[in-house]
Amino acid sequence: CRHPAPPMDGSPAGLTCEPCEPLRRPPAARLFPGGCTIACRGHTTSGYDCGHGHLDASAPGLLRGLVLPCARKVLLLSLVAVAAARAVKPPAEGADDPIRAHWRAVVPTACATAGAALVVVLVGRALLVVGSAYRDPAAPDDAAQVSDDAAAIRRCLDRKHLYAQRLGAAIRCKTVSHDPDELSSQGPAAAVAAVASLDAELRKLHELIRRSFPRVHASLDRLVVNDWSLIYIWRANQHNERQGGGGGGAGSLPYMVYAHLDVVSAPDPEEWLVDPWSGEVKDGFIWGRGAIDDKHAVIGHLEAVEDLLEGGHTPGRDVYLCFGHDEEVGGGEGAARVAAELAARGMAFEFMLDEGLMIVDGIVPCHSRPVAMVCVGEKGYVTTRLTVASEPGHASLPPSKTAIGTLARAVSRLEQSPFPSHSGIARDMFGALAGGYDWPMALLMANLWLFAPLLARFLAAKPKTAAVVRTTTALTIFRSGAKENVLPASATAVVNHRIHPADSVKSVLRRDRHVINDPDVHMEVLSAVEPSRVSSTTHPAFASLQACVKAIFPQAVVAPALFIAASDSKHFWDLAPQIYRFNPVALHASETSMFHGRNERIGVDNYARLVAFFRSFHRRQTKSCGSQSNE
Repeated sequence: CRHPAPPMDGSPAGLTCEPCEPLRRPPAARLFPGGCTIACRGHTTSGYDCGHGHLDASAPGLLRGLVLPCARKVLLLSLVAVAAARAVKPPAEGADDPIRAHWRAVVPTACATAGAALVVVLVGRALLVVGSAYRDPAAPDDAAQVSDDAAAIRRCLDRKHLYAQRLGAAIRCKTVSHDPDELSSQGPAAAVAAVASLDAELRKLHELIRRSFPRVHASLDRLVVNDWSLIYIWRANQHNERQGGGGGGAGSLPYMVYAHLDVVSAPDPEEWLVDPWSGEVKDGFIWGRGAIDDKHAVIGHLEAVEDLLEGGHTPGRDVYLCFGHDEEVGGGEGAARVAAELAARGMAFEFMLDEGLMIVDGIVPCHSRPVAMVCVGEKGYVTTRLTVASEPGHASLPPSKTAIGTLARAVSRLEQSPFPSHSGIARDMFGALAGGYDWPMALLMANLWLFAPLLARFLAAKPKTAAVVRTTTALTIFRSGAKENVLPASATAVVNHRIHPADSVKSVLRRDRHVINDPDVHMEVLSAVEPSRVSSTTHPAFASLQACVKAIFPQAVVAPALFIAASDSKHFWDLAPQIYRFNPVALHASETSMFHGRNERIGVDNYARLVAFFRSFHRRQTKSCGSQSNE
């Protein structure tokens, strides 16, 4: 049974269902028109809705698709009956009204039925529904892939000290990016010295990469963009390319992975336990700036490709490894120039993998497993300058409205008027984790169809989680006045919004003007980037990430998430319709403060597993009939 039309949910066209079994549809199934009674078991072991209205024949599938929807319909009908009963106008006292008597008899029964249906739905979902499909890989691994992953983990762990030494050497290259405004404030001489230092350190890092990965440089095409950014192109096996083997379900379309060579500064090295630029291996960790942001990804991808080349693997489609050199200051000279170069060559990619969130234990309250957060969306931002002008004067004769007072009222209104919450990605994330919560949280999370507004309200109540469900407002700069007895002629404030994918730059600015509602406040946009598209969780690349997590970090559960920081992926939106942001590093929630903070480090074993993860991912995405690998 090969479906000629592309499925509606983004799954691969022409999905083969094995086997296609006609089912006896129960009478209640007529409530769901469009189902063609075919059991699609070729995509997952637990049944898969391929978008053509097929009936999932598995027990969880029947429960989700038939029993619980029926129970919800009964519940809703019962609630309507209760509402109608209460809406009946009571007759005059002493009047004999058979209608009222009838409803008096119906209401208790309807209430009992509604209550029973609600209990069945809530408890049934909590006990029997296994969570959303995000929790399992989209397709079971074959024996060869399982064996290859196991062998790769063993080999990477055996080589972990070599990997650690190479990453440590990269950390010793002090590739610190400096913001142009910061440099200009330090004077011309300091700016020239900082640029020269960065150039020298990037040159050292380029040479280190060339020496450390001889097979990569012998087999891959290497392009240098704007002096310091790098593009490595792993060309497809020509035979498999002619046969249309892409290894990723999208013909010969290439895919891209991205990481960045630069790091932020470490202004207080004396507060670190280990010198931030030493790259020292100590106490089972590799220490230094860039250990988890983002040199580990640069060197990790190269280690993975080097290992695949060593085993004789040839890809079934082109792979682009792109490394920018100024992500920490916006990527304007690195990633943006790389994207422009690729666009000039007419390139299009099936998907892109960039840095993102990690595998974090203890990040979700009441959840028993580490969560691998694969970011499918990224927040945008807009920074505005608010200005109020007024007549200057002496403080002894203040007017009724001053520049400072007017602006203070405006920014206060913004702070006291938070943006509305959107469940969206947050609902998908917590729904994906539904099977791992402790009671009573399991009851809540298994029934987000009812409790999603409550969840959004709960998340919005705390600053650390509010960023996930809504556009945030941060007042970052306020300037006015120069002398205690002089009324200033103007006051300025800078406001930074991080925009949820459900909003836009235009809608945020429109809302700010409405909330401020003062013609004396002038608003100027300093910078803006729209939020990203939300990538599909049914795409084969997402399924590959799930499968790799299951193979390399078997205790973790995968969930879609929202990246609230800014990455270089924004420069590639026109080149890749699907962008996933993920950092395959296992951490505890207490360790996440290392990002741009003190004592940045990565475990030696943890880094070896990252290399194994990237190797598994590249092999899955590039395997084809003619390729060989060191299995």
